[in-house]
Amino acid sequence: MRLSIVIPTHRDTIKARARLLWAASWASDDIEVVIRDNSGSAAKRTWLAELQPGCRIVSVEPCSAHTNYTEAVRLASADFVLFQSDDDAGFDRGIRAIAEAVSTVSADASVSGLTGAYVLEEQHVSHVLAYAGVESPDVVQRLEGYLGYQGPNVIFYSAIRRRLAMEAFDFMERHPFQLPFHDNLFSLIYLLAGRLAKVNRLTVIYDNANWDTATAGVENDLRYYRAAGLDPVVRQLHWLLCGFEGACIALGSPFSAGLSPAQRQMAAQKWLELMIRRFAGDRGRNDGSAHLAAGNAIVDRIWDSFPTFALPQLLDDICAHLTLSSDDHAARYRAFWAPMIPA
Repeated sequence: MRLSIVIPTHRDTIKARARLLWAASWASDDIEVVIRDNSGSAAKRTWLAELQPGCRIVSVEPCSAHTNYTEAVRLASADFVLFQSDDDAGFDRGIRAIAEAVSTVSADASVSGLTGAYVLEEQHVSHVLAYAGVESPDVVQRLEGYLGYQGPNVIFYSAIRRRLAMEAFDFMERHPFQLPFHDNLFSLIYLLAGRLAKVNRLTVIYDNANWDTATAGVENDLRYYRAAGLDPVVRQLHWLLCGFEGACIALGSPFSAGLSPAQRQMAAQKWLELMIRRFAGDRGRNDGSAHLAAGNAIVDRIWDSFPTFALPQLLDDICAHLTLSSDDHAARYRAFWAPMIPA
C-alpha cells in the first residue's frame, strides 16, 4: 500500500459527511482511507459503516483531538500518510499524483514526505499556496521556505513517511501538555528529518475561515491551555513556548540526528528568531487571568535578555511562569525538555 489518507473526524454535519464520502472514493489498491470518528453519534456510526468497501473505519467514544489524531495514524498501514480534517477536502488528481509519486521517492532516504499546492479558504478571500524551498537538500533552506510563509500551518497536510509520523506522534504524546501550537512542531520535525518532494498538483483545500482572525485564534488557544490544566496567563508565552520547544527539538532530539552540529544550531536559531518576533507581537495581551501582573513581570524579565536568549535561562523563566499554574506543571515541563538542551 502506497498512501493512507487519515481522517480523524468529530463533526456530524452534512458538510463533514460530504467530505468523508469524497475521501472514501479514493480507496483503491494503492490508497487506503482511514477514518476514526470520535463524535459519539450513533447515526454517524451507522452511516460510516455503509461507506465504500476498502475504507478502514473505527468509531469511538468522544476523546481529545490529539488522541483522535494519534490513534488514527496508528491505524494506517501504507508507506506514507496524509492527514485530512473533516472540514477540508482534497483534489482527486492531486491525491492520485501523490500516491503515484510514492513509488518514485520511497527508496530515497533524503525524502521525508511529499507536498503539493494548497487552496486556502479564508473568510473574505481564497488563494493558492505552495511552499518554496521545502524540497531542498539543505535543512536551512527548507526551514526558511516554511517559515517564510506567515499563515496557517497547511504543510502539516503533506504525505509523510508513516514511520516518521508515528515517531513524531509518539514523541509529542510524551509531552506533559497538549498545546495549541504543536502542529507547527510536527512540521518542524518533518523538515528536520528530510526534504519534501513536490508534486505539480493542487492537493488539499484548507478551510481557515474559522481561524483567520486574531480573536478566534486566541480563543482556540485558550481552550487548549485550559484543557491542559494551565492558567490562561500562559497564553502570554504562546510563541515563546513554540520557539523554545522547536529549538530544543532541532538541537537535541532524534529527529535532527542526521544533521551536523552547525546545521542543528542554524535550524534552532532560525526557528527561535521567528517565534521571538511573534512573541513580541503578543505583548500586552490580557487573557483574563488573575495572575496577569505576575506573568507580566516574568515576561519583562525575559525581555531583559534581548537580543540574546540562552535556552537554559529560557527554561528557567518558562518554568517560573508555569508555577503560576502549579509547581507540578513546571516540574513536568522541565523534566521533559531539559535533557534536550545541549550542555
